[in-house]
Amino acid sequence: MLPSGNVLFAASPSNWPASNSFPTPTNFWEVGPNSGGNVLTAITQNPDGPSTNSFIWNFLVLPNGQVLAVEPQASRNVWLDTPLAGAPNASWLPVISTSPTDVTRAFTYTLNGTQFNGLSHGAAYGDDVQANTNFPIVQIVNTASGHVFYERTSGFNTMSVARGQSSSTNFTVSGATETGPSTLFVIANGISSAGVPVTVH
Repeated sequence: MLPSGNVLFAASPSNWPASNSFPTPTNFWEVGPNSGGNVLTAITQNPDGPSTNSFIWNFLVLPNGQVLAVEPQASRNVWLDTPLAGAPNASWLPVISTSPTDVTRAFTYTLNGTQFNGLSHGAAYGDDVQANTNFPIVQIVNTASGHVFYERTSGFNTMSVARGQSSSTNFTVSGATETGPSTLFVIANGISSAGVPVTVH
């Protein structure tokens, strides 16, 4: 599921129950409220699509809303998909209610709020790979440099994707995080909260 509410999926023809039930090619589609009224919208053909079947493709929603697409059984190439236009509904955003205003590298802190796990599991694929992203990602952006740092999270109080779910998570500030005035965000399934100010020491 994309941040816009659309769904990205891979599909190939089927001649079930013949022995080769997953023939080539694979085509990629978006469907949902931002693809033109719940109609299928074809995505520009991936160069590996003509020679692969959809059975081997896996997707992972990245913190910036793009999708990492891999087909590890064939060329082992890695592709990035930038979704069609469409911003997340404001009610889908994680919300930070309490957070530290000062943090020190290598120390662990707690954030509280709602919807830190998003409103979906993010990605699903049968019984082979589960690429769920329904967990909080903490991002700190340094004000002076604009550099982005991702902090390790742990101890989430829930994995629920219920609307308005009360949430908390711990995060440990990396030793690589730049010091100084910054902005902290919580991201789930490529959807970011509003930022809150934090100073890194």
